[in-house]
Amino acid sequence: RLQSILPPVGEVDADFLNGLNNFVGRFEALNSTPAKKTVPHQEEEALCLDTADVTIPPEQQAEADELAAALSELQATTVHEYQENVKNENIAEWKTKIAEKTQKLSQVKVDVINLKEDITKLKSQIVESPEELKSQKEKMKEAVKKIKNSIAETDEYVVEMQNRVQSVAHAEAELQQMNSLLQDLESSMNNTRLRQEEVRSMQKELKSLCSEEVQLKRALGMKLDKECKQNIRRQKKRETKEHHVQEVLGQCNQIHQKREEMADKIQAIIGETRQLKAKIKSLRDVCSKETEKAQVR
Repeated sequence: RLQSILPPVGEVDADFLNGLNNFVGRFEALNSTPAKKTVPHQEEEALCLDTADVTIPPEQQAEADELAAALSELQATTVHEYQENVKNENIAEWKTKIAEKTQKLSQVKVDVINLKEDITKLKSQIVESPEELKSQKEKMKEAVKKIKNSIAETDEYVVEMQNRVQSVAHAEAELQQMNSLLQDLESSMNNTRLRQEEVRSMQKELKSLCSEEVQLKRALGMKLDKECKQNIRRQKKRETKEHHVQEVLGQCNQIHQKREEMADKIQAIIGETRQLKAKIKSLRDVCSKETEKAQVR
């Protein structure tokens, strides 16, 4: 390939030498300043998520601990990812440098092609001495070597920039995932706050219900005490009434017993009266018979 672009030994053409020197000088000027690889100064920023000092119910303590642990881990990961994400600011600069290098490389390739064409045109016109030819060969070798080195460096730089772009894209995907996790965590924290508000409201309502229950128990106790006293009075009245009824029943039984005794006495008197009437009748009969006997005599 090198022999294809070198002219044959012959007469030296001044225009060709001037063009070759201009090309070498231009190529050295293009490659005299290496590409600067700047690393932006990264400032670490702490992401602080302040949560309100609230009282967490015991039944939600485990969930709150899990959320706090996830928040700490997410905060550490986010700080690290933020440091990596700062590189996004240099993507445009890297792309610009890649474009410039690519443009320069394309221009160099065009110049090489033009140079080949010029060499081909001037082959028949060039007559060189061996010393000058050797010097020109060395210069051409150095120029080709510089071109190859420049192409290799450009390829390496392009590969490095592509790797960095891929790493930045990966970091962007991870950052989006972290943002999604942060949104989920924020949603969970909002749900936790809503639940805490509901718990506070329910605690207030429970306290009010407990106070109302105490008042109702007190009123119920007073009512039961009053009813108990009334039941005691009623029991006493019932017992007094039953005692009075028993006394009345006893008196009635005594009266009934006396009545039966009087009835027995009356029956005895009636029996005696009947006996007396029978005796009187028999005596009357006897008297009548005796009277009749006396009258007959």
